[in-house]
Amino acid sequence: MTRNKDEQISKVLKELEQIAKRERLPSIGPIKGRIISDIIKKYKPKTILEIGTLHGYSAIVMANLLSEDGKLISLEIDKDLVDIAIGSNTYWLQI
Repeated sequence: MTRNKDEQISKVLKELEQIAKRERLPSIGPIKGRIISDIIKKYKPKTILEIGTLHGYSAIVMANLLSEDGKLISLEIDKDLVDIAIGSNTYWLQI
């Protein structure tokens, strides 16, 4: 991963942490994010199913670790949370 991409991801994750704090939403945050990262690095899944997108923090962490042909499917029932997650994940279009 390039340094620029690392910096962009870090910036988005920090913004999501602030949104979660402001909106009083639960968030996996950097500690649990590291645990998820370690599991994905160890098992190298080709497909990940996330149930409960919330604001997209874990989706960003997981998608970043998938191989180019990997697939992340993230489900969220709350439309307001879907809007937040879509907004937070728009940076993928720029990379």
